[in-house]
Amino acid sequence: MAQTNSSRIAILFAVAAIAVGGIAVYALVNVLGSATVAAAQNDKPVETVSVVVAKRRLYQGVQITNEDLDMIDVPVEVLPVIEDPEDPANVITAELYSSRERVVGQVPRERILANEIIRPERLADGNAGVGLNAVIPRGMRAISIGLEGADAVSGFLSPGNYVDVL
Repeated sequence: MAQTNSSRIAILFAVAAIAVGGIAVYALVNVLGSATVAAAQNDKPVETVSVVVAKRRLYQGVQITNEDLDMIDVPVEVLPVIEDPEDPANVITAELYSSRERVVGQVPRERILANEIIRPERLADGNAGVGLNAVIPRGMRAISIGLEGADAVSGFLSPGNYVDVL
């Protein structure tokens, strides 16, 4: 008798599981079907812009060559935007390079990762040269100082100071 009750419960459980699975499959088919119909109705071409990207990692102070660059088409809605300084509620598309020639020979101010869009603010002034000259802003100087041990900087640095290391 105990065997019969447990068999009935197992059968009832199996039937319920199959019914719930069937309902889930039916709902999934309906959702996917309506998404396909919606996509077909909105099947307008996506507007893209051709932009310059880094083919490989570009390092600070090293001149960019044509082999370092690639061109890709990017949908307009994913382009980086910046706030208009005069009207913060208004956002405008950031300036981007649309040809390799404008980027070749320039020097990154900071590391640019592979497949990253090249933006003008990430590059040094075109007349600054290469290496450390390109990275240091106009009107500023970089000097090296020899330091040995903790005593060499005692009195110069305090907690909370910012230190740039190149």
